[in-house]
Amino acid sequence: MNNFVGNIGISGLGSSVKQTDKNSVRRTLKAADYYLPEINRGVYTTAPYSVTSVKHVPQNLNLYSPKLLLKVFANPSYVHNLINSNPELVDILKKYNLTEINTKNLLSIVDSHLTTTTAYALMIANNMGLSRDDKKILEQACIFHDFGKLLIPEEIINKPYGLTPEEKEIMDLHAELGYQLLKNTGLNERVLNLVRNHHKTVAENNDLLGQILSVADIYSALREKRVYKAPLPVNTAMDILDQKALNGEVSAEVTDSLKYSKLFRN
Repeated sequence: MNNFVGNIGISGLGSSVKQTDKNSVRRTLKAADYYLPEINRGVYTTAPYSVTSVKHVPQNLNLYSPKLLLKVFANPSYVHNLINSNPELVDILKKYNLTEINTKNLLSIVDSHLTTTTAYALMIANNMGLSRDDKKILEQACIFHDFGKLLIPEEIINKPYGLTPEEKEIMDLHAELGYQLLKNTGLNERVLNLVRNHHKTVAENNDLLGQILSVADIYSALREKRVYKAPLPVNTAMDILDQKALNGEVSAEVTDSLKYSKLFRN
């Protein structure tokens, strides 16, 4: 931690760099959890007991439950190791004066936004006939897509009214921060790129899995209650997605696949 603090040009803080709640917030899973397609996981129901350094990351990370793996990686001490192993990330944090490791916010959405995004994405993947391997990559990317938010200040993430241009610039960093944090963890390179590009438009992101993640992420966010908005009705959320598809922001094919999934037939 002292290395991290020193590298970003802040002296005299020591352990005062914020480390919010290390433990997961227990929440009831949303109904979307029940739509998760079954995958024959084998040992894919456990996670490494702990990770102490970047050099001691277990092999074959695709064997572990993405949710449990995320909770292991979100340990503040391990996050410090990830930061200190990546000079490019240190430079970004120094530029934007980002000093907080906010694990509480990330862990609080594991069983809400991250779960529903995964559920919607896998429904789309099923409708589009994707392979089991692609669905495993997609599931892992969905769970990790907001990992970078643990470096975004809480007052920006949960600001109850509009962000300033400077705050929006910092918020928009979370995809790149997630990529930079995770690049030395051993996660699949395609998963890393999905995390990095999940807010890119169709023209900027030609990976079908990325287009699926983008649609699922937006739909999940629209349907959720946030401090700055109420949850939107299904039809309103789909109308917004349809308009984004017309504008070329998201894939029309993927949007239609969500629209005609079993979620809307029940």
